[in-house]
Amino acid sequence: MKSKQTKILKGMTDLDEKELKKLRYNLTQLEDVLSSNGYSLIETPILEPTSIFIRKSGGKLGSQIYSFIDSGGNQVSLRPEFTASTIRMFIDKGTNTPVPIRWQYSGPVFRFSDSHNQLRQFNQVGAELIGASGPDADAEILSVACQSLQKVGIEKIILTIGHIGVVTELIKQFDLSSRSLDFLIRSIADNNLRDAFVIKERAEKFGIIKDPQQNEDSQILINKSQIQSLRANLITNEVDSYIGRRSTKEILDRLNKKVNEREDYSSFEEAIDFVLSLIKIKGNPKEAFSKLEKLIIKHKLEKSSLELLKKSIDAFDLFDHKNISVNVDFSLVRDISYYSGIVFELSSESDENSSNLAGGGRYDGLVRLMGGGKDICAMGFACSIEPIINIIKSAPANAKAKEDKSDE
Repeated sequence: MKSKQTKILKGMTDLDEKELKKLRYNLTQLEDVLSSNGYSLIETPILEPTSIFIRKSGGKLGSQIYSFIDSGGNQVSLRPEFTASTIRMFIDKGTNTPVPIRWQYSGPVFRFSDSHNQLRQFNQVGAELIGASGPDADAEILSVACQSLQKVGIEKIILTIGHIGVVTELIKQFDLSSRSLDFLIRSIADNNLRDAFVIKERAEKFGIIKDPQQNEDSQILINKSQIQSLRANLITNEVDSYIGRRSTKEILDRLNKKVNEREDYSSFEEAIDFVLSLIKIKGNPKEAFSKLEKLIIKHKLEKSSLELLKKSIDAFDLFDHKNISVNVDFSLVRDISYYSGIVFELSSESDENSSNLAGGGRYDGLVRLMGGGKDICAMGFACSIEPIINIIKSAPANAKAKEDKSDE
């Protein structure tokens, strides 16, 4: 009789002693960089209440969370990232704690994926700077992130920078509703929505803009019909149950409000034209800012918000890092909805696939959003260890020597 074989879950990995030593060596190297920059170690639970992730992270990450009901009836999740847990810890300690606070963390995170090439369990090392704002704080996090990768042997780095705050402030000048503004920003993050016709078609589907082929009365009737249908489908649910990031009650309230909040084609079309031109702007800072300023003039917009990003990049330049190529990309908004300012990603020049090795950004509203009672400035980043190790394996001799040392 044959014994039944068991297989490891897709996206999970076993590590032998050599692989484990390599992982721990790189974790230690990254932690040493953060410690030398004044970031003290903390540890948060692997298992947290689902609410701190599902209603705060949003975006693509919201669909990747491993959630379940524990034996006590609590809805819990394996952490998909550390930032929400770190802010929860900050709030629990009391938001009157003296700031700025510099914390670092490391450990496994869990994200569901259908991809055969993407890990569902992987390790992160990261840092959060809580209670500091302005260009100097932005530059500090950018600098520490670059130092971290170079410490483990990623010598030539591509630093790609975007700014959700700048993008939001520019789009706001088209006098759109907050719902339309949110829709366009989400469109930037969706690679499938890079065509004006597709964006308008989806906006019509969700009732954001009026379909010129339908009269006002029929549009309202359609929306009311949709609301009644949804109410009937949700009637058996608890009023405080959650679908995605919102309760069923919130969904119905928002739909009722949306019936008379649709945009005219003219202003929305101009905003779409601006957004589609904006996301094509990529390159070194001087080149990118020049192109954006021309686009701003074309649409007769006010450009003062652009100074925020310029000052942060100027402050980063003062660190005088070697072998770092800085690119500005206004299509970079990342896939977590709590970001509010500068965002960035790091990759290796030697990596043909341009793997994202680290990333982060500013999230000044997260403390209040999670129940902290007030807005507190914060910014952070995290490195994913496994892709870093893979890059080091294929790196030139200098980085290879560091990899060999990790085997000792």
